[in-house]
Amino acid sequence: MDKKLRIKVSTVKRLHNDLKMYEQEVVDENNRIDKMKEDGKDEYDIKKAKEVLGESEMMVPDTKRRIQTAKDDLEQFMVCFLSIPLISCFFFFFLIG
Repeated sequence: MDKKLRIKVSTVKRLHNDLKMYEQEVVDENNRIDKMKEDGKDEYDIKKAKEVLGESEMMVPDTKRRIQTAKDDLEQFMVCFLSIPLISCFFFFFLIG
């Protein structure tokens, strides 16, 4: 149980760090594109930078969804092991894999 709990908590922490990274990446890419436009860079380069920005923007909601899933999983784990008999928890986790 202790190992599973540590894994679940670490997963939530890692996903929060990933979210911060993706959000910062969106800000950085926007700044980079603005600078490229100011410097009169080639349109092709700007287009590619916008594609990178789009990919980063798509990762933000995906990561938020994964955080919510991991939090729900952690919460279910905690509820299961703190409030109902152990045999029921094993049955529940056996069913969900």
